[in-house]
Amino acid sequence: MNLSRALLSAVSLLAAVTILVACTVSVDPSPDPDPDPDPRDPATTLEVDAPAVGFPGTSSATIQVEADGAWTADTVVDTAVDWLTLSRTSGDGNATLTLTVDRSELAPGEYGALVVLSSDGADSDVVVVVAMRFPRVHGSVVYPDEVVPFGALDADGFGALGDGPVGDEVEGEWIVTLDRGLTAAAARGPGLLDLDARPLEIAEIRGTGLALAERHGLGDVRVLGSGTPVVRVRAAGSPEGIVRGLRADPRVVDVAPNRRLEFLQLASEPNDPLYPQQWHYPAIDLPEAWEVTTGSDDVIVAVIDGGFAMTHEDLAAKWVAGMDFADEDLGEDNTPDATGTGCAAHGTHVAGTVGAVTDNGVGVAGVAPESRLLPVQIGAPSGTDDCALKTDALVLALKYVLGEQVDEEVPPLAADQRPRVVNLSIGGRGPLGGAIEDLLEELHAEGVVVVAAAGNDAGSSVMYPAIYASTIAVGATDHEGSLAHYSAFGTGLDVLAPGGEGRGTAANEVISTFPRPTDSGDDRYGPSAGTSMAAPHVAGVAALLLAVDASLGAEDVRGALHRSADGYDDGWTPERGYGLISARVALDALGDPRHADTVAQLFPGGTGPMIEEVQVDAAGTFRFTTYLEAGDYFVSAFNEDTGHDGFADAVVDYVDGDADVVVEMEP
Repeated sequence: MNLSRALLSAVSLLAAVTILVACTVSVDPSPDPDPDPDPRDPATTLEVDAPAVGFPGTSSATIQVEADGAWTADTVVDTAVDWLTLSRTSGDGNATLTLTVDRSELAPGEYGALVVLSSDGADSDVVVVVAMRFPRVHGSVVYPDEVVPFGALDADGFGALGDGPVGDEVEGEWIVTLDRGLTAAAARGPGLLDLDARPLEIAEIRGTGLALAERHGLGDVRVLGSGTPVVRVRAAGSPEGIVRGLRADPRVVDVAPNRRLEFLQLASEPNDPLYPQQWHYPAIDLPEAWEVTTGSDDVIVAVIDGGFAMTHEDLAAKWVAGMDFADEDLGEDNTPDATGTGCAAHGTHVAGTVGAVTDNGVGVAGVAPESRLLPVQIGAPSGTDDCALKTDALVLALKYVLGEQVDEEVPPLAADQRPRVVNLSIGGRGPLGGAIEDLLEELHAEGVVVVAAAGNDAGSSVMYPAIYASTIAVGATDHEGSLAHYSAFGTGLDVLAPGGEGRGTAANEVISTFPRPTDSGDDRYGPSAGTSMAAPHVAGVAALLLAVDASLGAEDVRGALHRSADGYDDGWTPERGYGLISARVALDALGDPRHADTVAQLFPGGTGPMIEEVQVDAAGTFRFTTYLEAGDYFVSAFNEDTGHDGFADAVVDYVDGDADVVVEMEP
């Protein structure tokens, strides 16, 4: 074929950022076609079964070509080494085309390429995007006589379409996680993709999102920030058919319904403007903890919630930056503010518990009064009573606190404004999709403590997102210290904190800040109940711990909270997790020997220096990010505090791709 023509076509298609949709080209036949065409005639219809092909450490794949005549094929790799070859460079009619990768002369990394199919009888070429990376090693550690960890749940990102309560799915809306290699290859063209140094930009993600939409008949593509490629799409038709089609597309890693979340707060209308007796603070030994620390303004707690009363007298001095994701037009006024709306009550109450101004002669006290608060609004558009909370807004909120760009017109959150603690007093029974689980794991890996409410349906497992291993799941106690009648428990539960009685007796509920009913009204205070009210107690204590020792990781904080709980010595139980936390005991625990995180290290199989070291997460898994050449490697894991260590061989090849190992720990 004419290679210059192929290159010109490829560049033209890439410039339009829609090259992936150019997979079917047809030309109307002449008015009087030959009933017995010459089989050597150029194809007028040329199609392939896949718009993209990925090689995640593997070396061979096939695509099906459908044609009504002759065609040619070539590759565009834009590297000194021609690492991608085809089983054939021409054909006549339908054929199977095998793509083979040769990494032998390449430096480890991630690369993009194009396969261009041409016919003189067609108006344009068919372009298939190719992404290839070298394999990596991941795995898990297993301790002797190990039981399933209390907080670990193998939550499949795809899940079943019907998982979750009926009616919590937003009709016709889907959250789609895209393959980052294929997305980058489509936007950047052939060559080294260099994704570690250059994360995906919003415009690059939009290109693949639009191509996906055109191929599958989707509409209204919304890019949910930079970095991890996630889009929200809308589609009419059978949900099963839409999901089936998307999951079969090689550009799609995960697809999940856009779900409505709910505030995990019980109805409790304030009947008194001020309740100075906050019984729930002595219940967790908070006054004794304040003798050690009242927090630090270096520790920021993000409250991701429905809305906030930004001018409240007990909160106005505590806010840092903030963002409103309830309005999809992020380029307009995006300052969180839902004063006067019903949804503002929830976020304002939660924020006041975490860190209301204290010792100022008005209102209430906060658990960590010296901390600062980052308000992130995902519900209650300003000036309305719409309390809709959806997972697409939560994706953007999590990316925002990670410091990723969420919109071309909105700068990323500054490094000195990023939180060390995130409070999520929201949730639902349905799986939230792989994008949210991955973002929570990113926060956990960066040392951010994510605290989530367990749920108010008295279920025998906690709700999403609290059930993910990267979060600290908090159930609720009543004013007597017993498990509240509404609190979820069981699988995934970490600890308990005061959430209130939940039966309408104001004096037995959690007292905190409320918004004024109108712009001209007075700031208010009052009672509420739910695991939504329990979670910010734990988030506040986490902020106190980080004020004492800023080097603590997320698992260090989790461990201190566990050891502080009244049931820790007796062990975890489904009914109470480790029990009711104690702020003072948690601070004391920082001075005691504690379990250090288990560390996993990757070494070459023979002799040589360590390649990479990573922390093992709460679920006992680890993932090295280094791209590797084929060969023998081994993984060492150890825990200095417990004395456990273990080793496992890892064989990396270009057939199976990534190596998955299990490290058995020995005393």
